[in-house]
Amino acid sequence: MKDGKALTGMQNIDNVNVYFDADGKQVKGDTRHVNGSTYHFEKDSGQLTRSAFASDKNGNWYYLGQDGKALIGKQVIDNIPLYFYPNGVQAKDAFVVLDGNSYYFQKDTGQLVRDRFWSDDDGNWYYSDKEGKLLTGEQTIDGFDMYFYPDGVQAKGEIVTIGIEPYYFDKDSGHKVINTDITINGKTYHAEANGLLIETEQKLPQRPLVSGGHFQEDSSGNWYYYTATGEKLKGWQNVDGVTLYFDEEGRQAKDGERIIDGSHYYFSHYSGAVKTNYWHTWSIEIRRQEPFAKTYYEYYGSDGRRYYGWHRVGDQLYYFDHTGRVENGLTIFKGQNYLFDNHGKLVKDAFYIQSLRVFVGTLNTSYRSNKFGQVLTGEHHINGDDYYFSNSGSPVTDIVEKGGKDYYYFEGKLLKNYLGPLLKRQELDYDAYYSGIVGTDKDGVLLTGVSTANNGKLYYFENNRNIPKMFTVTTPTWKTIDGKLYHLEPSINRTYKHGGRSYTATVREEVDIIDHGVRTKTDKIKRIIGDDFSNLYYLDENNDFYIGHLLPENTDLTKIEETVIQSDNKFYAFNRTSSLSETSPLTVSKTLVYNKKAYLIDDKGVATETKLTNRFEHDDAWNWYYFDNEGKAVTGLHSIDNVTLYFDKEGKQAKGRLVEIDGQTHYFDRDSGAMWTNRTLELNGIRYVIDQNGYVTMNKPGQFIQDRDGDWAYIKENGQLATGLQIINHQKYYFDPTGKQAKGKRLLLDGKYYFFDNDTGAMFVNKFHETGDYFSKKYTYFGEDGSQIFGWATIEGKRVYFKEDGYQVRNDRHKIGDFDYFFKKDGSMLSNDIDGNYKYYYADKDGHLQFGWVTHNNETYYISPPWGAENRTYLKTINEKTYLFGPKGRLLRNTATDTSTSWNGFCISDENGVVKTGVIRLEDNRLYYFNPEIYMTTPFSGEWAEFDGKLYHFEMPISVSPYSKGSPITTNTTLEKDGKTYIIDENGVATEKKD
Repeated sequence: MKDGKALTGMQNIDNVNVYFDADGKQVKGDTRHVNGSTYHFEKDSGQLTRSAFASDKNGNWYYLGQDGKALIGKQVIDNIPLYFYPNGVQAKDAFVVLDGNSYYFQKDTGQLVRDRFWSDDDGNWYYSDKEGKLLTGEQTIDGFDMYFYPDGVQAKGEIVTIGIEPYYFDKDSGHKVINTDITINGKTYHAEANGLLIETEQKLPQRPLVSGGHFQEDSSGNWYYYTATGEKLKGWQNVDGVTLYFDEEGRQAKDGERIIDGSHYYFSHYSGAVKTNYWHTWSIEIRRQEPFAKTYYEYYGSDGRRYYGWHRVGDQLYYFDHTGRVENGLTIFKGQNYLFDNHGKLVKDAFYIQSLRVFVGTLNTSYRSNKFGQVLTGEHHINGDDYYFSNSGSPVTDIVEKGGKDYYYFEGKLLKNYLGPLLKRQELDYDAYYSGIVGTDKDGVLLTGVSTANNGKLYYFENNRNIPKMFTVTTPTWKTIDGKLYHLEPSINRTYKHGGRSYTATVREEVDIIDHGVRTKTDKIKRIIGDDFSNLYYLDENNDFYIGHLLPENTDLTKIEETVIQSDNKFYAFNRTSSLSETSPLTVSKTLVYNKKAYLIDDKGVATETKLTNRFEHDDAWNWYYFDNEGKAVTGLHSIDNVTLYFDKEGKQAKGRLVEIDGQTHYFDRDSGAMWTNRTLELNGIRYVIDQNGYVTMNKPGQFIQDRDGDWAYIKENGQLATGLQIINHQKYYFDPTGKQAKGKRLLLDGKYYFFDNDTGAMFVNKFHETGDYFSKKYTYFGEDGSQIFGWATIEGKRVYFKEDGYQVRNDRHKIGDFDYFFKKDGSMLSNDIDGNYKYYYADKDGHLQFGWVTHNNETYYISPPWGAENRTYLKTINEKTYLFGPKGRLLRNTATDTSTSWNGFCISDENGVVKTGVIRLEDNRLYYFNPEIYMTTPFSGEWAEFDGKLYHFEMPISVSPYSKGSPITTNTTLEKDGKTYIIDENGVATEKKD
């Protein structure tokens, strides 16, 4: 008591910590929670327990620390690992999950079990490793393979299916059984060397011989057998040494499959003998549906029953799925994709290329499996490299955005510290196509803006349709980037951009021969990929890039040090160490002249104007300039160090050329730039006289003359050689500083481009100029004053556009300012109409491309952003609804048709254009099933399937359109399935018949 009141809570009395409940009673031999911690008070004195184990009144144990607080979490006390729950109670005879791992603490002591087997009270066995973690899954302990379920219980005396493969583990030791025969639940198996269980082959039972009778056919073509005594045979029979089957009516089973007592058998067409050790093979071809061709294999064993699961046929191991078909590709088992090669062998922990014959050729798709044979999807780390696989399992070749950053994957592999071609895959093109140059950093993130690539050089990666691609130029170029001035070096050895799209040539070293799903030869695929700049890239088996070129015919291959590849009777040379020929690095650490001003370029590529005085400096084309004592670039005639020099109005020094100054022609030395006087000049085979004033003349005024090289010049009336722009007989011509006439050339004069006719040399005025071959024609246009047109223009009443390079946009889409436009084949802008090339677009009255749903001429269209509509019949999912579209994106309502979209075939749309699914009756009055994946179910016969909780049976496939097949649903009949009788109604729904 204190001040007449009972004490409560934690108290210190005579230096002893004690605790009183709210009613004033002292706590003894029990625990209390105070301010988030648990404390214990001794049984006799009630004193706070410290540095000791103690139990509460419920028998729970705790360990109290020096401060009296109960310890929690993992603890080591007297070298014994223990665990205490968050309330301080010690874990005993308990499984505890920590950081995703399970641990077991013993019943009496609470000590963590480590590095040994142990069992619980129910006789289940477990194994804890050295850290105390319960092992799960496949494990090898002391050299023996074992299996532990996800809860840690060891598998003993039972079959365990790991992935898709069954194994048996001994009932006593739990060791995987290998290399022996074993009987399990009445079935005999052979455990292979790796433990895989194979059901032992059974034989047809020996039945009593029946002979002396005769066969008889009824009016419906059914056959019966009557013994010598007139008895009609039923069931399994041995007739004259041949095993036959007769149903309950005595009808003989012939020509195909029958289900007898729940097992599938196959009977001969003519004799009706049951087939044994027999491959049944059939193929289905469905145009406009992929795969274009599919071959199925089933096998009937020695006892005539169809195989399921794992079996050996000869020396080859096969897996037969739930339908009895050999798997030699992707198969779904319990919701997971598994990968089989063309031998039917399960592919484990490896890449594999699956080849399928499809409508457009052969589709080669690679996959990667884990150690169970399951197809990988998503992100994985394999052999030190990062990979990314699509939801279908195919390796990604694309730009992938993660966490706000873009990464480049090729064939699934994340390319790090990479500088090279961006190769992408198109929807219907199964090879890679060049799409520019990209770079990545050490983490595989795409380089953007001005960045240093893996070769130590600076490049500019410009955002191009949301992908930062290297900005490349063919001539030295100044460019302002983010408000800073940079200089780009021209590409090395870059050729002109040729016509046509990029191509892929395939090198096949061997050919596949497949028999019953067994591949007897391998197929190695190597690819040669060309870009749009005549460069070639070679991808080896590891998808490493080699860069090279096509060798001329009759090349002596023995003298080629590079890797030589033959494809299509052509030879290519590749060198892995070659540098990319179309890269344009930024200039660094240099001084250059630009627009008559001097710029100092630092090591980051940033150019800053600088002042030069009384010195020469050159630009990026090696034209020389002179800066006076005020730092200005001089123009005109100047005497520098007592030498007469000339600088044009741009400040460029004249060297090795004729220059007209104040109506007189002068010549300046090609090396020093000094003006010549009192000399004769031999230039291109023409002799000129230069007087003491430096005037250049000759004696053929008012005439065109031709030099020995076939070039033309013009002599003015004063006898001097014409240079620059001249008007002769009302036509404009141009002569270079040496007097040579320009023909068939586009020239930059006073900041504008002009073109001069190839034959006459006359300047083009109001005229198109066409370049390129038949497949890659390009057009430029020169206007009223002869200068080249850039940007928007109206020509002959048509609105047209010329890009920055001067070429007219034709039959292509182009972004101008904030809007996208499409220009038709003649170059005119699309407006208030739909048009396109490979993709189709709708443009409003202003020519702006519109995407999404549009209405045109009372028809509904969908223009897919950003690439446009397709010119074929196809399906597209929009806001979780799948629609049927025709050419140019027109919505097809109430339409039944084939589609050309991958993995889709015949389909039907409703009044809103939405594709129907489920059971549908077609015009032939038969029912078919269209699954939720929006394509007709793969044709098959004699198969049962359950959809939406209802059971259906399918008949033989028939044609439902010129290009597609489907299996009608059986109606209005009675069939047997797994020993049970089912009544099938008019809607195809099968219901078990009840007695």
